[in-house]
Amino acid sequence: MSRALGPRPSLAPGGTAGCWAVLAACWGLVTLNGIVWAAARIAAGLSGGAAEPFGIKFAADVLHGRTSTAWPHTPTPAVMAVTAVLLALAVTVVALAGRAIARHLPVPGDSVAALAANPAMAALTRLPAARTATQLRRSLADADPHRLDTSEVGLTLGRLIRAGRRLGPAVYASWEDTVVAFMAPRTGKTTAQAIPFVLSAPGPVIATSNKADLWAATATLRATEPRSAVWLFDRKYSEVL
Repeated sequence: MSRALGPRPSLAPGGTAGCWAVLAACWGLVTLNGIVWAAARIAAGLSGGAAEPFGIKFAADVLHGRTSTAWPHTPTPAVMAVTAVLLALAVTVVALAGRAIARHLPVPGDSVAALAANPAMAALTRLPAARTATQLRRSLADADPHRLDTSEVGLTLGRLIRAGRRLGPAVYASWEDTVVAFMAPRTGKTTAQAIPFVLSAPGPVIATSNKADLWAATATLRATEPRSAVWLFDRKYSEVL
């Protein structure tokens, strides 16, 4: 995890919320003035009128109701109608943008987002894991990490999920790492973890299980590999003998 679970930190730390609110209000007024000026230009173009250049004088004329100066020979109702349309478009764009941004913001306690933003996860991606594999195994000492087969890199743990639930890069555990999986009963510990790890191991494997399914799924395949042998120790079976 890249941060502790809990409420999301404030976007305006240190009591700066008031300053940001004033700044947002100022830029909001500038934006509103720009929308009105754009509407006046559009209405003037449609009606054959004119409009003042964008600036403080235009804003002052509109604020004091001097519409004949702000947009001479241009119908004010036309300017108001175009302004309403532009405001509706602006609100729609801002709402869609805010919705898109909100999807990428992590909710408090979101472990997926915490892992995706954790810089330590970069060491588990393919190239760093491949470099680690060439350092751990003498048989790969001269191998190019960029061309190393996926089965030689390490144990495939899964893929990171990026913001917006996009699939990110695959992550691997090296052969010297310890993997601990906390999973409920019947959630795929054997099929998703134990069996793939046993079959993908490039060397000897010691596997223990309180059921026979791990041995049944891996023994035959492991025995067919060159210079491989499979030994089974089953206490119940030995007691029967």
